[in-house]
Amino acid sequence: MIYVIMIKSIGDYMKKFKFAPYSHSKITCYENCPKAFEFKYIKKIKIVLDPRFFEKGNFYHETLEKYPKKIDFKFKFAEPEQIEIYKKNIKKFIDSNNIESNLLDRFGAEVEFKFDSELNPTEISKWKSALYGYIDFIGKEDDNIVIIDWKSKDHGDRFPTNEKQLQMYAAWAFAIRPNLQKVICKFAYVENCSGTAYEYSRKDGEQFKIDILERIDKIEQDELFERKIKKGCASCDYFKMCKPHKIRIKR
Repeated sequence: MIYVIMIKSIGDYMKKFKFAPYSHSKITCYENCPKAFEFKYIKKIKIVLDPRFFEKGNFYHETLEKYPKKIDFKFKFAEPEQIEIYKKNIKKFIDSNNIESNLLDRFGAEVEFKFDSELNPTEISKWKSALYGYIDFIGKEDDNIVIIDWKSKDHGDRFPTNEKQLQMYAAWAFAIRPNLQKVICKFAYVENCSGTAYEYSRKDGEQFKIDILERIDKIEQDELFERKIKKGCASCDYFKMCKPHKIRIKR
């Protein structure tokens, strides 16, 4: 199994970050726009998102998490013909690219990881940790540890996946496996039946920890949280509050 060393306890938790706990999405939110980060995580302005947008992804994730067990997913919004398309998509995906063998030879699904402020694995509550997240899949492939993050599809340049998400997972894998020398991390796109793979060494993992702490430190040191004006501002949940449309956007 992948869990082989003792991890730090509550007493080992070192310093407290102002905006902890962090996650990949939280750090990325800041990097996309510090003002959106301020609205969401400092002022804690909640935006109610349309649950229809998550139904398809939830179906895909639950199917892959519990495979080969059949699931009884309760669709609330999708029309019957759309549900059939989703089912065909996930079946085609599982039948492609060695996915079924991955699913049948896994160590864990929806695995939670937690780091302290020095990015050492910890067993404290995720709400008291410095950084936490969930890994969709951990398994073995050709005698290598493989970590996979399931995506509904590859959106290309419009909504690109972020390799830093996988780097965070790799840093955790190296931290809990002191003898691990290589890990393969993938984005796997259900509706494209494709994937993007990255191979990381232990040296890479050490650099990833440094990079993550630098990214967090940049947030911790920010006192202004200025808006970042860009073409995608209109799709931001906080667009009406931020009102960047009053500022001319260079194209």
